[in-house]
Amino acid sequence: MKTRVALLGVWLVCSLTWFASSARAEDADYEGIVRNALSEFDLGHYEEAAALFEQAHAKSPSARTHRGLGLAYYEGRRYTLAVRNLREALVDQRRPLSAEQRADVQQTLHQAEGFVARFHVALQPSDAKLEVDGQRAEIQDGELLLDVGRHELIARAPGRAEDRRLVEARASSAPTDLEIELPQLAAPTPVAAAAVSATGSAPTRAKVPGIAPWIAMGAGGALLIGSAVTWMLANDAYANAEKKCPSGSCPGGVPSDVGSGKTLVTATDVLLVGGAVAVAAGATWWALASRGRAEPQKTAFLFCTAVGCSAHFRSRF
Repeated sequence: MKTRVALLGVWLVCSLTWFASSARAEDADYEGIVRNALSEFDLGHYEEAAALFEQAHAKSPSARTHRGLGLAYYEGRRYTLAVRNLREALVDQRRPLSAEQRADVQQTLHQAEGFVARFHVALQPSDAKLEVDGQRAEIQDGELLLDVGRHELIARAPGRAEDRRLVEARASSAPTDLEIELPQLAAPTPVAAAAVSATGSAPTRAKVPGIAPWIAMGAGGALLIGSAVTWMLANDAYANAEKKCPSGSCPGGVPSDVGSGKTLVTATDVLLVGGAVAVAAGATWWALASRGRAEPQKTAFLFCTAVGCSAHFRSRF
């Protein structure tokens, strides 16, 4: 029994010694971070000082780490963060501020509040979430603090339409009311959600004629136009021949205009027949291709409303 008591006593002494050494190591680490933060602050490196104070605050949060953060943010002109941390420094009871530190914080806080815009936010519905410039907004007691400048606000809530707006924040001692009411999303109307074939793909359509019939009809039309031109030229040739031989007889033989007219008449006949054949062939080709129908198909339609869905099936041959 005495041996067990002795062993227990040794274990307790060792445990207390280990905890004490661990606490001293953590304190030394914390104090080293704070010293580095103060050194960066004195050099005017306010962003670095704020980063180090954040590390110290993560290890051992207190009124004094809030004070260090608030002063670093203030000097770095990040006034919204400065106001938040300086306010926390005044109310945090962990390692509270001295009277001198408290007076300094109050004076700096008063100056920082003159550089921020204050909004009284009212969200409808009450569970709506607000983002500022892509970050979750920090709203305390209905108050939103923003640095001076333009900011994008996005409000979201389940079952509600999203609200996006740009606000111009201006420093003012009086808060600005900001009311955001998100409208209810409209209930879906009965519509055909999809029309799919029995295999899950879209129904097969009838084949559409290609461009070839139109090319054939276009070529035929060009030939018909050509025949009309040659016919007019033939008429001109015969008219010239008649002027040269008004009595129907020419002493010098048959004029060349008559020969040209005959050639043009022959060309007219060829073009006319060829054009008519081409147009007829193209039209027939197009008509036959247009009459082609798709394979027999079965189509399923799914209709959905706010209260449920129903399916309808249709076959076509």
